[in-house]
Amino acid sequence: MPRFEGTFTAMVTPFTESGVDETRLREMVEFQISNGISGLVPCGTTGESPTLSHEEHHRVIDIVIETADINITSLSFDKRGDVEWHKSCSLIFYAIFLSREITLCLD
Repeated sequence: MPRFEGTFTAMVTPFTESGVDETRLREMVEFQISNGISGLVPCGTTGESPTLSHEEHHRVIDIVIETADINITSLSFDKRGDVEWHKSCSLIFYAIFLSREITLCLD
């Protein structure tokens, strides 16, 4: 069973007027890694998770995993009541599909 060790950053999701700022997100991931972070928490507890569309949520996770290219990336899904439960379950299955070591679910 994987253990949480080191420091994990709850990342904010950068936006432009047209949506997620993918270039800036990659830069943020690279900055965290170059400064010795142990794990990343995209779409986490910084507040924007409930406002992301399903596609945006997947894209943020994909970009972080592609850019980080490290074994431990923590994926966080905020469950905001019964209305969001289906979204949380779908994102958990997506993380399993990606074979990530750790999935962090917040209620």
